[in-house]
Amino acid sequence: MEAIKITYDNIGNTLDIWFTKPTKNIICDDLDNDTIVKRDKKGTIVGLEILNYIKGKHHKKVESIPLELSLLR
Repeated sequence: MEAIKITYDNIGNTLDIWFTKPTKNIICDDLDNDTIVKRDKKGTIVGLEILNYIKGKHHKKVESIPLELSLLR
């Protein structure tokens, strides 16, 4: 299993989540709720992008984003 890569772009105010190694050869589906699903050529979901991640005008001042991770068994 590959590591999940999460990046936040405070200029574009987007949170980018990759379940595989980021690649340019993807198909993007806009879900109309500020979420984009990224798929490879086979249709497998390889990532998500959340637009307008931080609400309001404060996104350019963000220094950290809280993240909670749990392992379900």
